[in-house]
Amino acid sequence: MNEEHQLKTEMARTFRKIVKEMSYLWSRHIDKSLSMAQFMVLRQLRGGPQKVSDLAEALELTSGAITAKADKLVEKGYAKRYRGEDDRRVVYLEITERGLSELKALGEQQTKMVELLFAGLSEEEIRQHLHFFNRMLNNMEQLGEE
Repeated sequence: MNEEHQLKTEMARTFRKIVKEMSYLWSRHIDKSLSMAQFMVLRQLRGGPQKVSDLAEALELTSGAITAKADKLVEKGYAKRYRGEDDRRVVYLEITERGLSELKALGEQQTKMVELLFAGLSEEEIRQHLHFFNRMLNNMEQLGEE
């Protein structure tokens, strides 16, 4: 195996570890009862009620995944689900006051965690990493289109 391939393999391994650790830190330090994905749904709902199908598209999740997350959020009182008046087949999800309150508290905790995660990195280093991640994401999207 050549050195470039070894570097790329190590980069992929490190990236997987970062994703795993972020999820772990979220559940340990931010919220034990609300997953990062559920937080993302609440954050998306902050803009107003949304069709479940539109929510799935915006968050790049399957409708089944959104439904599972919505079930948990409704069960916890963070969101409510209702059917469209014009078309009863359309299901909407809306954040509740309790959900808004939780979102605000979690947002503050997330901000602190992000600051700790990027401590010691210069603005230029953060820009370089962002550029790298966007290029990597673009490569993955192109692979998905093939």
